[in-house]
Amino acid sequence: MTTNIARYVCANVGCGEDGKLRCKKCQLVCYCGVSCQREHWTSHKLDCNSPLLKSTWRPQWEAEGRKPAFMRSDAPARSFNHHKKYLWGNMPAFDVLKLDANEGKGYKGDLDLLFAASGDLRNVLRTLADLPNDFCTRVSVVVNDRDFNIVARNIIMLLLLLMDDDPQRAADHIIHIWYSAFITEELSRTLQGQILKLVAGVCHETTQKKPDDLFPRTFSFTRGSVRLVLTKRSWDALQSILKPSNLTLQKAQDVRRAVTLAPSRADYRERAFFRQDPSSRFGSFRFRSDGTLLPFGLPRNPFNTPNPTLFTDLGAWPMMDSAEPLHGWSLQEVSRASGAAANDVLGKLYYSLLDLIRSVHGRLGHVNTSFHLCNLDAAALPQHLGVMRFDRIETSNIADTPYLGPERCVSLLGTLLKEPQANPHATLITLFMNAIPETVTKRDEYASLREELSHVTKYLTPSFSIAPYDADRLRIDSCRDLVRNNDKFFDRYMNACRFNEFSARLKLEMKAHHTVIDKWPLRIRKRPNQAGAQEEFLRIMGSGHEGCERYVEWRVGG
Repeated sequence: MTTNIARYVCANVGCGEDGKLRCKKCQLVCYCGVSCQREHWTSHKLDCNSPLLKSTWRPQWEAEGRKPAFMRSDAPARSFNHHKKYLWGNMPAFDVLKLDANEGKGYKGDLDLLFAASGDLRNVLRTLADLPNDFCTRVSVVVNDRDFNIVARNIIMLLLLLMDDDPQRAADHIIHIWYSAFITEELSRTLQGQILKLVAGVCHETTQKKPDDLFPRTFSFTRGSVRLVLTKRSWDALQSILKPSNLTLQKAQDVRRAVTLAPSRADYRERAFFRQDPSSRFGSFRFRSDGTLLPFGLPRNPFNTPNPTLFTDLGAWPMMDSAEPLHGWSLQEVSRASGAAANDVLGKLYYSLLDLIRSVHGRLGHVNTSFHLCNLDAAALPQHLGVMRFDRIETSNIADTPYLGPERCVSLLGTLLKEPQANPHATLITLFMNAIPETVTKRDEYASLREELSHVTKYLTPSFSIAPYDADRLRIDSCRDLVRNNDKFFDRYMNACRFNEFSARLKLEMKAHHTVIDKWPLRIRKRPNQAGAQEEFLRIMGSGHEGCERYVEWRVGG
């Protein structure tokens, strides 16, 4: 079966009617009428009365009067799961084209896009969905990542998008491959049928090849084509992912919960929960528990097969315990969705993704779209791509110093931008997630302590508790990053990394005025006394982001 995609289905199991009457207490579920609501109450009351849904909820470390694990000298590393794969986005998706602010909404030329370290497909899909309705020329999309698991998942999702003529079914399947730890038997059959058949055909042809030999293959469909450039080893690994495994539902759930609900991480979880509003923290806890991205009131029992793209190592869950689907999307946009279950944030995300992917499915019907997927270190892209040049290059945060670093990233990928004569709007987009934390010193933190605490307490009630580990005081202190003026620290970072020197040598310019993505997209913008300021602060505080994430746009110098 596919998920019942009608919005706000009655939460009473087996009903199936549209849900119009919401539970007034939690607003997480809705019903077709009073009789179903009464019948379902025995099951629902455990969720509805959860302490996590109460505004008075407090972390357990405070109740027990003990030092929380994240403050102890023997605390485990923040990303304690050593597998530490980034299969879900950790910055809100954005349209890398923004045609209306660049080439213009009426632009009719071809477009060439490069996602040099793509991670998941959120920016690809967001960009395609935002193309003007009358855009009908060619779009070439190169999607690269050095992590094979990411590439394999992107391949499978694109094949589902291109092969399935039913936009609702395709969107539903993609959502669950993307985010759900468990999938339906129908989706499992699709993976082991149509998609495995394509991959197995290539593997049969490469039997005599060496493991590291590259073997390109293009698959063409009515809505576009996808070219895969993989080694024999990777083709074989992709085939292995698609084949049935012996991993049971219970074993997979145990493996996952050992990370997402690890007892040693309880204080870390509750610190994050305490920054969220009640319905968001309960939704987060529910997702950590069952691992299925669905509206709250829909049954989970049809999702009884471990997602083979997430359980590639049968004995391990691949991601950090802090990974959340919402981290890759604008919480403001997701929350804007209306409906009876007003507090079901993950349900709203599900429906937002459903709309997004259906929109892309429709766009592909009249836009000549070709996808090119590769599994390379981004530093190898210039040699691999040869003479190809691009209108937009999105790099995720590989310009951060732990990765390529700013100079190497810009020097390698800046050469792939189109010249101004071909497109004066061609833009390289770099993201710096670590620049501010690396630059701010203890002396800086001390110097700004009073000002920042004063700013935060305009949004959060000051704590006068004398308890040493008072949760309110710890939360206020953790929010200092959100109100810090980071411009001077990023200027310091740019000077230390000699941005002006290497950009002049490379004949590239940092754009003073961004035309694709805001320089500080997660910065708090409203003053404390402005309308909507409190809501903005609480939303960003609960988003899982730090507020110091900085984009830099580059163009070829004139």
